Amino acid sequence: MADMNQLSFLKLREAVEASRRPDTAYLEVEQEGNPAFCNCYPTAMVMQKFFPEMGIVKGEVCVSDA
Repeated sequence: MADMNQLSFLKLREAVEASRRPDTAYLEVEQEGNPAFCNCYPTAMVMQKFFPEMGIVKGEVCVSDA
């Protein structure tokens, strides 16, 4: 297990992004070209585990095709 004193937000972000797959998404939903699709909850839970001082905020995501 990683030394928590050495774990950076950037390294955790890289690990979370690398682990996104349909089987980690809510209801195993996927969207072509968007690996983060439906991974908000698992991502928030992992971030909260390693950085409990950060809050989890509920909001809406606006996605544009532009």
